Amino acid sequence: MSEQLVRAMDGSLIGWHTGPPAQRYLIRQLARLPRFAGATVEPFSVLRHSLHVARILEAQELPPGIVAAGLMHDAAEVLTGDVPSPFKPPEWRELERVWVERASLEYGLGIDWAEAWAMVHLADGIALHSEGHKLMRCGDWKPAPGVLPLLAGVLSMSGYRVEVEAERILSRPRCHAGRDGDCIWEHCPQLRDKEPESTHRHCPLDREHNDEV
Repeated sequence: MSEQLVRAMDGSLIGWHTGPPAQRYLIRQLARLPRFAGATVEPFSVLRHSLHVARILEAQELPPGIVAAGLMHDAAEVLTGDVPSPFKPPEWRELERVWVERASLEYGLGIDWAEAWAMVHLADGIALHSEGHKLMRCGDWKPAPGVLPLLAGVLSMSGYRVEVEAERILSRPRCHAGRDGDCIWEHCPQLRDKEPESTHRHCPLDREHNDEV
């Protein structure tokens, strides 16, 4: 049976086992998807939630890769929309995780997901409680101290500004290797993955490579 695919905003066909749409279209599409299945007292998109998570991580002065992971963590919802957790099949979670990690690699974000997921899940839970308290009138959901001002900042932004902030957070770092190919950058994905010795992969952060060939 062939894989089921959906059309993304950039016209590409995407599914659980494909690459992502172009990054700017991923951001725009997430900006149009309602969070909480639209059950909020004011419009609130998946992208605003993702930016809220990223801001929580950024406030803790965590590395840019962790902050970018916060913004990317729900990116697979371009395939399904925001399905409330009680109705989400358990097997989706692994499919979402793999898709998000593949998308970040294709975007050249250099995220160490083995390190990032635990921090992102914690920030996601903090964001959930503050959003439920503020946007869904969930009186029993108590926001963590200092989080509501971060949420208020996200809510006050225009839709355009939210997309610009997302682009800023996902701005890709360049390959740090010199012309001799040597790199000592501590976040280098090649050093982390023992490349090119392992699979002969070229550095995913080197955006100049194709122009030089």
